[in-house]
Amino acid sequence: MTEQELLKYCHFYKGEALCPFEHPDKSRFLWNAERWVCEEGRNLIDPTNIKFSLANYVAAFVSKWNPYEFGLLMDMYFQKSPEYKDRIMAIYG
Repeated sequence: MTEQELLKYCHFYKGEALCPFEHPDKSRFLWNAERWVCEEGRNLIDPTNIKFSLANYVAAFVSKWNPYEFGLLMDMYFQKSPEYKDRIMAIYG
């Protein structure tokens, strides 16, 4: 899967070289998570369920690098992509 194909499913990262969100906007962290998936983790994405796979890896990124704000950040993410909230939170919650 290419980065361009994944960008269609991203809510925060749109292929920018620099993050468009100012500090302390929490969207910066979700932008970084989606960027990592698109640039480095795209081979991990299951092509049969791209949206869930992307949401799962965003949650994994957030839980590893910012576990204390996991709930807050994932709530922000699920405002834009609510369909997998219960399934993802059952895994990480």
